[in-house]
Amino acid sequence: MKKRFILIGGLILSLIVISVLLSPIPLFLGKQGHVEYCEHHISDNIRVRLAHTPYSTDPNIDPNNLSGEPLAHDFLPFNIIIIPFVDYEVTQDGGTTWKIFWRYNNTINESPWCDAFDQLDANTFWVWARSEIAITHDSGKTWLVPHGYEEWDIGGDATIDYVNFETRNDGRIVFVHWQNAPDPTLLTNNGGQTW
Repeated sequence: MKKRFILIGGLILSLIVISVLLSPIPLFLGKQGHVEYCEHHISDNIRVRLAHTPYSTDPNIDPNNLSGEPLAHDFLPFNIIIIPFVDYEVTQDGGTTWKIFWRYNNTINESPWCDAFDQLDANTFWVWARSEIAITHDSGKTWLVPHGYEEWDIGGDATIDYVNFETRNDGRIVFVHWQNAPDPTLLTNNGGQTW
């Protein structure tokens, strides 16, 4: 009898684990909100947008309607509202179709950086989040996505303040350190292939 109970319990636990792992959105995130977008127009046909879906771990809080909540600014740090990732998408047909070019894993659950975007021209533009960046030089057909902290020795608490390119090849990333340390700057002379 005891073996049968252990076998059934193990089977149920295995089924739960498998269903959570196979689910496109983990079940533990809570109440799902609707997708929100921040969009930037590059030209008539080319646009970039950030897409994110907030979740609420509190069933009484609408993840998309925080304006009436007195502590709304505290909901992200305390994981009441969860934004697990931000998808960066591009369109080259005026918004009829969109293609994901980068998924930023929002491991520290920050609000998406809607203003973290800039461009040199209709071919060269870029987006960033925390210490990650994605750059294109062909109007969004292909993207360079360096691995930020893994590739750059900038310190664990540095965050991108701004990025600019003077030419297609020559650019810089300026970081902000949250400790009393100099703000690091990275330079590229090959369009962001190396920094």
